[in-house]
Amino acid sequence: MQKQDKIAIDLDHLSEHPVWVITARMQAGTLRLLGLIELKGRTLHVRDVHVEGLTPGALGRAGLNALGYALMEVADVDELIVQGAVRTTGARPGRRPAPFRLSRSRHPEAGCRDGPSGERSGDAA
Repeated sequence: MQKQDKIAIDLDHLSEHPVWVITARMQAGTLRLLGLIELKGRTLHVRDVHVEGLTPGALGRAGLNALGYALMEVADVDELIVQGAVRTTGARPGRRPAPFRLSRSRHPEAGCRDGPSGERSGDAA
C-alpha cells in the first residue's frame, strides 16, 4: 500500500475556468489528472477527469485510496468525489466511469470502517 506521506501533490490552475492539473509523484511513478475542480462546503468535486502517466492498474485500489487521502489533506477537505470523463478507449468506451468517493470518516487511520450494510464499526446498535 502506498503511504500518504510518500506522495507529493502539486496543483496547477490552467485558466479562469475551474480546470486544474493535479500531479502526484509517488513510488510507482508520476500520475497527472486533468479535471474540473469545485469546492462545495467541505467536499472537493473533481469532474471530467482525464488521467495519464502510469500503466492501468499500477496503483491498485489501496494506491488510489492513498492518493485520494493525500489530495484531501492538501485541499483540507473531509470528502473527495472524483468523476472520470467519458471514456474514449479502454474498458467500455463511450461510457462514464462510476464516481470514486472517499471521506475522512472511512480513513483507515481514523480507526473506523464501514461494514457491509454501511454501519461504522464501534457504533452502538
